[in-house]
Amino acid sequence: EKSAYVSDTVTLFDKLSILAGLRYTSYKSKSWNWLSQALTSDYRTDGFTPTFALLFKPDPGTTIYASYIQALAEGTIVGDVYANKGEILPALTSKQYEIGAKWQRTDWDATVALFRLDRGANLITADNRLVQDGVERYQGLEVARRYRVNPAWSFGLSGVYVDGTHQKAANSWLIGRPLHGTAKF
Repeated sequence: EKSAYVSDTVTLFDKLSILAGLRYTSYKSKSWNWLSQALTSDYRTDGFTPTFALLFKPDPGTTIYASYIQALAEGTIVGDVYANKGEILPALTSKQYEIGAKWQRTDWDATVALFRLDRGANLITADNRLVQDGVERYQGLEVARRYRVNPAWSFGLSGVYVDGTHQKAANSWLIGRPLHGTAKF
């Protein structure tokens, strides 16, 4: 994976600014059969994804923000247990929306954020094929607090609540169902 990122923050008013960025990502992957030494897959994908954030700073140690980020994820190389083994699924773009606040003081800091992340889903069909179908949605709340005892020592506590569900699936019975392997906390 190779990537390059450029961004800039523009101050609109005394306490309001916009961050805008663009990332270029390039994935290149080759796989070989270790017995025959034959090339089994040669995969390459690339693309540009944006980042935007609106930042409000009511005081120097407080930031309230809203952000939108896209990311490019490498396509899956289908494993040997599936009927379409060796097939390379297309790259996926994820989209993340977040609103939150951050506080930074002399001896403590804290964050709270509401988020939603949508990304493509891989599913197994009735004929044992791994395919991309629908969208996985992760949404929830993240909180964190840290206290600095002295410059060398700090203690922190953080937690995340996640509600993960299937969205926009061709198999309508999946829509709204929980995502496998996603813990609530």
